[in-house]
Amino acid sequence: MTAPTILIVEDESIVALDLAQSLESLGFKPCGTADNAEAAIAKADRLRPDLVLMDINLRGVEDGISAARKIHEAFFIPVVFLTAHSDPATLRRAREALPYGYLVKPYEDHGLRATLETALYRHQAAVKQRQIEQWLTSTLFALGEAVISVDLDGRIRFLNPAAERLTGWIRSEAADRPHAEILRLQRESDAHPEDPVRAAMDSGLVIKLDADLVLVTRDNRRVAVHYTASPTRDEAGRVNGVAVLLREPSSAARTEAERAATERRLQESHRLESLGALAGGIAHEFNNLLIGILGYNALIAEEIPADSPAHTYVRQVETAGHRAAGLCKQMLTYAGKSRSVFTALSLAGVAADTLKLTRLFFTRSTRLELNLSEALPPVLADASQIQQVLLNLISNASEALGSEGGLITVSTGTATLTELPDPGTHAVIPSPPGSYAYLEVADTGCGMTPDILARIFDPFFTTKFTGRGLGLAAVLGIVRAHRGGLQVRSTPGQGSAFRILLPFAPAELLTAPAKETAPAHPSLPAIVTVLVVESEQPVRDVAARFLRSLGFNTLEVDSGTESLRRLKAADRPIHAVLLDATMEGLNSVETLRAIRQLQPDLPVVLMSGFSEETASERFAEFWPCGFVQKPFTAGTLGVALQRALAAASPG
Repeated sequence: MTAPTILIVEDESIVALDLAQSLESLGFKPCGTADNAEAAIAKADRLRPDLVLMDINLRGVEDGISAARKIHEAFFIPVVFLTAHSDPATLRRAREALPYGYLVKPYEDHGLRATLETALYRHQAAVKQRQIEQWLTSTLFALGEAVISVDLDGRIRFLNPAAERLTGWIRSEAADRPHAEILRLQRESDAHPEDPVRAAMDSGLVIKLDADLVLVTRDNRRVAVHYTASPTRDEAGRVNGVAVLLREPSSAARTEAERAATERRLQESHRLESLGALAGGIAHEFNNLLIGILGYNALIAEEIPADSPAHTYVRQVETAGHRAAGLCKQMLTYAGKSRSVFTALSLAGVAADTLKLTRLFFTRSTRLELNLSEALPPVLADASQIQQVLLNLISNASEALGSEGGLITVSTGTATLTELPDPGTHAVIPSPPGSYAYLEVADTGCGMTPDILARIFDPFFTTKFTGRGLGLAAVLGIVRAHRGGLQVRSTPGQGSAFRILLPFAPAELLTAPAKETAPAHPSLPAIVTVLVVESEQPVRDVAARFLRSLGFNTLEVDSGTESLRRLKAADRPIHAVLLDATMEGLNSVETLRAIRQLQPDLPVVLMSGFSEETASERFAEFWPCGFVQKPFTAGTLGVALQRALAAASPG
């Protein structure tokens, strides 16, 4: 069983060290330390520990209570306070951060163990409860029937979207109102029926009313309904409320169609995820092949005479290789594994800047209309990727208009999702209810048939005779990487609209921690030996040749196990390790962990066909000193190693 990981937040280094030793002796695993709130939040985001042990008094402006609140809200990580302060005012503020425990210094090891184990158990239960609640909420939102929850006092507690549509009341306005005000029932004969909610509460039985029953809506419409009131019970079996199910007699066919549509959306989501995984895997393997192609090509260019006509062919191979590398980047983008640099962005600002680049897309008969909301709060996004999304969507809109031209409308604004998409909306990436910023590109072009609409985001699918068909697939990957939503509306002959939904930027996470800088003048050894660990022989050979061309000595091995043997048996110093991120056998994470145990200060540079961001998810516990993405050149590899060596150098 894996030991629970604990992040220690303590401004006294001696106390932090003592805590780490105590935790290890108790079977826990300290994964990091921080002495201020900003560092604690950043490390909680990067390391994602099982629990944070937090001192209340910290260095800096923010204290531990403020940091704990932000960590719990942003990452749902449990926090246990450890402090010398136990006065009522401090305890009152601490409770507002929803801690999972509270220890007063000086502590005893058995008290520390009991508090942490209890906190972890409570958190596991809370995670399961949250998952159940999310599943239940999603299920209720997906139902085509109206569902209304009433408490023991007869007051409304919940309406799903179908109930909102049927009654005319929205959930926030109906909450806490008497149920009789929302559920106004009549017989067609104008006779008032018995209150089924009260009858279900009193009898503890399911009450059904089907015949001759009418619901009077908020705007006084009369809607025929079938009505079921079912008592709900607590863990002790006591009735604690009633769940009301309303269904229009004529809606059976529509409900079945909605269920089928929900199933199709789920199947489509799984299909797109599978395609994304396939595209990412192909791109990764292809990047390994490109290392050999571009690497050996570069080495050939160094060997042949400067005036040789063969340089023409070498340049053509290089050009084709870089085009293939660009295609790999697009595939990684589709798979959601491209590198992203997230900052707080104004969608209106990005859209305005991007539209300056789109004039060549339009014919003279094409009109562009902008509806950009300047007051829109910022989103947390990668500017270049959002620009790529907008360029792809505008290019497609222009092609849909054709030579006859028409209208393209680019809009930004706020969208509040309270239910499943409208029947005419194709939710390619569904979004949970909530508020989002949106970026929309709409055209009055030819539109799409349902068959085409179902395939437009597949890699390499295109309706054009020429073209690579990766534009919309890349859009899909970018939106998925931003944890956003994507909706499409299209009618043949009337046009299409693509709406990108992005979550707003959390205010407390917008300030990035300061980056550490390497020493300006490191003292490096005259001869540097690098251990190259790579299972693919062409990649290993090219990397070693590149390093030797830059003046490094190299040792080459094809497995993690062999790399550890070489490190233990080396008769001369090994100054750095170049490690592939996808080793078989003893995998790369296990290899890096073992290297850290053997030589904690040895610089390790990771190389991968995926982005640094994707690799960091696997290597969060033991992040290496440097990173280089395949396919790389001798120059980029050399820079990565020099930086890693400089960062590790004491001088």
